[in-house]
Amino acid sequence: MTLNELNVFLAELTENEKISRERYRDNSVPEQFRNLTKPLVYYYTLDDNLSIQINNSPQHVRNEVLQRRTPPSFHAGMKGVERWLCIQKNPRFVTHVDHMHTYFEINYMYSGVCVNIVDGHRIVMEPGDFVFMKPGSVHSILKTRETDILVNIILMPHAASAILDKTLIGANDLSSFIIEALYSDTTRPNHLFLKMRNTESIQDAMARLMCEYFDPDQVAAEVLAESYLRTVFALLWRESTLNPEKAVYAKKPNSMVAEIISYIHENCVDCTRYSVADHIGYNSNYISSLLVEHTGKSFVTIRNGFRMERAEKLLSSTDIPVRDVAEQCGFTNITQFYKVYREYFGRLPRKENQATDSKSAI
Repeated sequence: MTLNELNVFLAELTENEKISRERYRDNSVPEQFRNLTKPLVYYYTLDDNLSIQINNSPQHVRNEVLQRRTPPSFHAGMKGVERWLCIQKNPRFVTHVDHMHTYFEINYMYSGVCVNIVDGHRIVMEPGDFVFMKPGSVHSILKTRETDILVNIILMPHAASAILDKTLIGANDLSSFIIEALYSDTTRPNHLFLKMRNTESIQDAMARLMCEYFDPDQVAAEVLAESYLRTVFALLWRESTLNPEKAVYAKKPNSMVAEIISYIHENCVDCTRYSVADHIGYNSNYISSLLVEHTGKSFVTIRNGFRMERAEKLLSSTDIPVRDVAEQCGFTNITQFYKVYREYFGRLPRKENQATDSKSAI
């Protein structure tokens, strides 16, 4: 896909947008609707197939919302990256009422202008701007025009960790924010507004990323998409470091928390609270309380999360027996491994399920 083809692709109206354009010609309706629904918050969760579903809303309210707007429906364009990256154009001509996500989301303004209200902060986005939102951030997007193209990006935690490890070398506020955002619970919302308007290098890298993503049949599309994504993060890191005024934080991230989480990620197999404390140079109890304060999660919960990501990768890409995978992920007790795995994924390891199914068939 060329850059011109990308412009045409993003500008093209979907069937839902055609309907919404006719339905919402009165500019006052979306704002009135948002005010009426302000006491309500809609929750979106990411399932195993990278699709979005509405949760925790009364049925009559849910029906009302579905009649007035199209909920995001993310379909990964590339087979190779569908487990870690999701990009989609935000539907135009509708107001997206107050809602929150249980996952990390990035909004990118491709063209035009939009008003994004995040945690009560009114943000006017222009071409090239980004808004990074932690899980739990309540936000709404006021009705956009045909020329206003906002892109939603979902990056899975394990992929973001890998990109941060290789791209955002050195501690800075942007990397600290992203790391803290990826591993916090929804009770500690925070967001970052990156005013990258008129930064041609970043806009070009984003456009090329989307060219590869939305045209997955091209040769080496997945490799190039990953490369451009790393380039985007590296450029954002450079710009936010050289021009810190471009990065507007709702709440300044804690660089020590990011350093602790990064260390746990790199040493999840054998690290303990005490080894982390020795590395950071603080008391282990202080390390534990700092993690809970800023992420809502304990040291063990964060470490187990990294262990489970490692375990799932080994189980899905190798023929290593489950017991050996458990040992390679830091578990000396297979029963404990099964318990943590079920708590994290809501099921047994796939290989174990297959073995159980085979025994049942016999």
